Parts: sequence; structure tokens; C-alpha cells
Amino acid sequence: MIAHLSGVPLIGTCLAVVGINNLIFDYSFWNESPPSETADVAAVAGLWWLALLAGLVLTLSYGWMAAHARDSTSLRGSLRHSLRVWLSTCWYAAP
Repeated sequence: MIAHLSGVPLIGTCLAVVGINNLIFDYSFWNESPPSETADVAAVAGLWWLALLAGLVLTLSYGWMAAHARDSTSLRGSLRHSLRVWLSTCWYAAP
């Protein structure tokens, strides 16, 4: 169930990036080269955002599964614990 939930934001974001590029710049994101420099920058920025979101979702869901396997808590409790640990780790890693 957790792996299923972690893929939903990634698929939604990927479709949003492709749809926004198709709508704004009027070209096929996958089949055509970008018609302008702005379209190229928007496509690259969207793909970097997708990679960042994938890393966030994967690390959070891995921590969630590990916390749930380690403790016999509920899914909500293990998510809360994993989110707290993940946020504190990000806070300490910030320069």
C-alpha cells in the first residue's frame, strides 16, 4: 500500500509537467525539440523538480516502511515518526 501511495504524486507531477509544457509552448514534450529557449528552460526545470520530488517521496516512503516494520505502530504513527526524522535530518543538513 505504501509503495502504491508513493507513486501517485510522481505520476501526477510528471503528467502536470508534460501537460503544462504542451499547453504553454504548444509542442509535444516527448516527440519534438523545444521551439524556444524558454521552452527548453521550462522543460529542464520541470524535470529537475520531478527528480527532486522523486527523491523526497522515495526517501520518505522508505523511512515510513522501515519505521512501520521496526515498530508495531499504526501506519499513521510510523508516517508521523518518519516525517519527524526526515524533517530534522533535512534541517541539520541545510548549510
